Amino acid sequence: MSQRLCIAQRIDCSLINQYDEEANYFTSVSKRVVEVVKFLAIRGLPFYGKNETIGSRYNGNFLGCLELISQFDPFLSSHLQKYGNPGKGNVNYLSSTTVDEFINLIAEKFTEKIIEEVTLAKYFSLIMDSTLDICHLDQLCFVLRYVHKAQPVERFLKCIPITSRKSETLSEVALQTLSELNLANCRGQSYDNASNMAGRYSGLQARLKSLDPLADFLPCAAYSLNLVGVNDVESCSFTLQFFCLMQQVYNFFSASTYRWQCLSKNIGKSFTLKSCSSTRWCADAQAVKSLRMNYSSVLLTLDSISKDDEQNASTKLEASSLHKSLKNLKPY
Repeated sequence: MSQRLCIAQRIDCSLINQYDEEANYFTSVSKRVVEVVKFLAIRGLPFYGKNETIGSRYNGNFLGCLELISQFDPFLSSHLQKYGNPGKGNVNYLSSTTVDEFINLIAEKFTEKIIEEVTLAKYFSLIMDSTLDICHLDQLCFVLRYVHKAQPVERFLKCIPITSRKSETLSEVALQTLSELNLANCRGQSYDNASNMAGRYSGLQARLKSLDPLADFLPCAAYSLNLVGVNDVESCSFTLQFFCLMQQVYNFFSASTYRWQCLSKNIGKSFTLKSCSSTRWCADAQAVKSLRMNYSSVLLTLDSISKDDEQNASTKLEASSLHKSLKNLKPY
């Protein structure tokens, strides 16, 4: 049709030529934008800063990368100068809305590829867990484990915001997410030991197993091992007091920049103090190691703070109490 219009020398011909030129132009822009999006997404880097203004020092990694490339790319340099800060209602393929659309399109392609690989592999296992993100949204994460080219692989599928952790809700979300796969080919499922996930009668694993009896449930080994460590500590009064004391020491120094600076001077470049963790037992091991390596320095700092006349009475008293408690320990 476009060829006939051009042959007839109609006004529509110039419009079609203009349309083709703009399409080719913004296709070239899109290629550069997508490459930057992929670069940042693969590395898990943030895209935007305090603003979306070309030329600003605070416009974030996405626009910053485009500005860097434009120094060696005349086409992109011209585009940024012409369309860089057009304001709302104008198209420049540089806005956060456009970036989000590209990310969603890339995510869809990745999901299609994973589904294709799982379908070819036939059998798969499901790993699920939920966690709060920085915006305090509860995100349910899906990971599929299967064999690809004779090698076991794990692929992150997606995160889905949820408002309830009830097993009924989790089951509905899981079935909807896995709707493109044949659930009868699921041979394993692994979650934490919470009752809503691992419950024998009404937990998520029981609900999925009622639909697929061959989907055996294996509790998360790391989570189970963490529970062993936590319960081990709580079963012994001495170890419980030790970890509480260790956390109190960390809280005392981290609550004040002055105290932390005093500790840093005595520690030097050695291991700094670390906080205990309620979810990662290995973090507690690192906290114990850091205290052990800096035992003498911590005692010295606490003693100096307890005798510092510039500190208030409560700080001096707390430092003296912690110093006495630590001194009664036998470091190994």
